[in-house]
Amino acid sequence: MTAIRMWSARLRHQVEAVVVRGVGMLAAQDGQAEWIQQVMVIGIVVLIAAAIFLFWKGGGLNWVNNTLTGITQY
Repeated sequence: MTAIRMWSARLRHQVEAVVVRGVGMLAAQDGQAEWIQQVMVIGIVVLIAAAIFLFWKGGGLNWVNNTLTGITQY
């Protein structure tokens, strides 16, 4: 199995575990604040990962390299 597939399977398992735990909390009407907090944290992590991926795919590392080169040259 490739590294990407293993990472994808692990991420899917973690998300499924959080969803199952969240549904259980909702069914019991206990811990709704914790469930919402977990969903918000997952959302924030996904948004940060998407931003980093888009920066990388958009040539952001070239921009960083060019900026650092321009700063260090006199």
